[in-house]
Amino acid sequence: MMAKLGSRKKALLKANGESKLLTEQLKQAEINRNAVFKNLGQELRTRITGITGTVPLLHDSQLSPFQESCMNIIEMSTRAVSHLIDDISDLSRLESGDFQLREEELNLVSCAERACQFFELDSSRPQVEIICEVPTHPMPKVKGDPDRIQQVLVNLIGRACLHVDQGSIHLKLEIETVPETRSVIARYAIHDTGSAMSAEEAKALFEKVTLVESTPSPIRAESMLGIPITRILVEAMKGSIVVNAEPGDGTTVTVAFTFPIEGASGSSNESTFDRNAVFARKRALVVDDNPVSMRSVEKHLSAWDMEITQAGSAIEAFKIIENSNPFDVMVVDSRMPMMDGFELVQRIKSQPRLQDLPVVLLAAMSEADKFREVENLAQIYLTTRPVQVSELRETVQQALERRKIVPVAVPQKRLAIPEPPRPPPPRPSQAAIATRGFERVAVSANAAIRKDLRILLAEDNPVNQKVTSLLLKKLGFVIDVVNNGKQAVEAIEQGSYDIVLMDKQMPEMDGIEATMRIRSMTHVRQPVVIALTASASLEDEVACKQANMDHFLTKPVQFEKVKEALAFATDLMTRRSRASLPGGN
Repeated sequence: MMAKLGSRKKALLKANGESKLLTEQLKQAEINRNAVFKNLGQELRTRITGITGTVPLLHDSQLSPFQESCMNIIEMSTRAVSHLIDDISDLSRLESGDFQLREEELNLVSCAERACQFFELDSSRPQVEIICEVPTHPMPKVKGDPDRIQQVLVNLIGRACLHVDQGSIHLKLEIETVPETRSVIARYAIHDTGSAMSAEEAKALFEKVTLVESTPSPIRAESMLGIPITRILVEAMKGSIVVNAEPGDGTTVTVAFTFPIEGASGSSNESTFDRNAVFARKRALVVDDNPVSMRSVEKHLSAWDMEITQAGSAIEAFKIIENSNPFDVMVVDSRMPMMDGFELVQRIKSQPRLQDLPVVLLAAMSEADKFREVENLAQIYLTTRPVQVSELRETVQQALERRKIVPVAVPQKRLAIPEPPRPPPPRPSQAAIATRGFERVAVSANAAIRKDLRILLAEDNPVNQKVTSLLLKKLGFVIDVVNNGKQAVEAIEQGSYDIVLMDKQMPEMDGIEATMRIRSMTHVRQPVVIALTASASLEDEVACKQANMDHFLTKPVQFEKVKEALAFATDLMTRRSRASLPGGN
């Protein structure tokens, strides 16, 4: 008996030891996997810069309509690949729990509107309308992570897009105030008119998936990574997800978050809901065949004290105004059957007595070519769809005041594809790293940029050297290029530069060491140093900040981001110059 017990004890001890060894091996495998994903993401971001940087340059050359269409496909596909790279890197970090949510002022309306805007150029689904419906009252002041919430919404809308070939996707934001706890519940409901999900699909939707599946999945590859990321993020923000699917009525996925109220009602979007004498008692004819989008527009116009008349088609609208015109403005959706909004506008403006009637046209950015056919007609104004409340308000006000902005706010050549919402880098788990990364300073790409800037680019990748040089040449700059940090230090010693675009990872001497050496030079005029890195992690951002770099750009490098960085540098140089003057702050 004792011998048997002794034998079992030895077996248990052996099994326990093997279990511990296996656990350690699994942990190491997880660490190795995350390292592979990180390095893979950095390498792919570096390589893809050659495409993302060159495409906008080609857009601005003389392309035929066919070539322009092909370039739009390349750009949209490249953005999709960039998003996928971010998802691969993000998923491993999120699953390991090595991230921290940001805590900053949160505009609940903007999260919804920007998520919808991301899909406005998807011309692959011309029969799918995306509608964004938000409340007509000011939002309470709350704090949260806007990037992560927007990421959740984009993933859920993207899932809906995969199941709808014709119809609509409707994102509706509802706010519930809980006075007892001084909190609000924000519910984002995404309803699509596609085929309803089965119970199995609904269950699989939020279960953990692996990057490689041995059996076919009901979730297509485009959304395979976004869905588990959504699940993890919602759980981290202590939110909830509910799926309702009814045969013949599509699917509704509702995600809800609770936020403590930080102050009195009214946030950065409060002016959007202020009443204005310009709108008071003005008469508007709203033309839209979709009752959901019609309701969304109508409720905001009504909230601004306007009197609304509805028309469910272009033909009905033309009949209403054919014999009389009791309206101060028309708001017309571009996509309608039988007669679309563009044809309606042309018919209206062919009538001499209707020449001065302001018409606000709701059109997608993918319809820019059609809009150019009518933009020179009298009193035509554009606001993009999906409708954003602040933009709708501004455009309707311009129309009522007869303030046509020339050129109209539509791209003259290039269709600017919205940037996918990039998740912010995870917070480092090491307690030793307490330093925050660079503050996100909002600088308009149209801000002033000095034209006499001397710029040095330190970059070891030949393709990225060429692309970045071309982007800066387009802005009117001829730059000097070096291949590593050592050469960058030597260049600063020999010449005077205003800005250094410094790649973080380079041979011989990396960007961190090079910047530290430059900052130690007391005999040279200190340039603005802007980090270029393929890593989006906060650790890298903190390292760049601790090396006394001034700004941080992640690859792939994009034209608008380069403009913003140069505008930031110009502003920083101006502030530093003022501070150096006697009595300067």
